[in-house]
This record gives sequence, structure tokens and C-alpha cells, in this order.
Amino acid sequence: MILCENCITRTRSDQEIGYRGPTVPEPTPPAEERFSELCKAARTLLHGRVEDENVIYPTLALANAIGYDLDLAGLKAQIVSQWDSPAS
Repeated sequence: MILCENCITRTRSDQEIGYRGPTVPEPTPPAEERFSELCKAARTLLHGRVEDENVIYPTLALANAIGYDLDLAGLKAQIVSQWDSPAS
């Protein structure tokens, strides 16, 4: 195994050596893929002629969260708190 000078020095002084490969960010998928669940939920609501905001907003928020792996419990708590708050 070939080591650089820094690694040889660390090995001789009983320190650990390690390797971290370069990190390459994943490319962002196209919008059609990122928002597919959201668009599918919106189409379903439109075809069902749903007009109740108390159904539309949570449904779209959940569909969006599915694509982003968000904290669904926190999202639910936020939606419930909005339901419980007086209308402004």
C-alpha cells in the first residue's frame, strides 16, 4: 500500500489515517419527476371536484412531503394547529 508523507507520519505516531473520497452532489431530477406525486394528487382532486380547502391543502401538502421525505408528523401537527387557530 502506498501512503503519502502525511499518512506515513500519522501511522508512525500511532494516529489513525483515513480516506474521504470527493463528494459529488446528486443531480436534481427533472420537475416532472420531483413533483409527480403532487401533480397526481392535484389531478385527483380536480377530477373529484373537491372544493373544500380543509381537504385540498392537507392532501397537497402530504403529496409534496412524499417526494421530499419530510417529517410527516411535524407537518400533520402544523396542519392541525392551523385548523384549531381562529380564522384571521
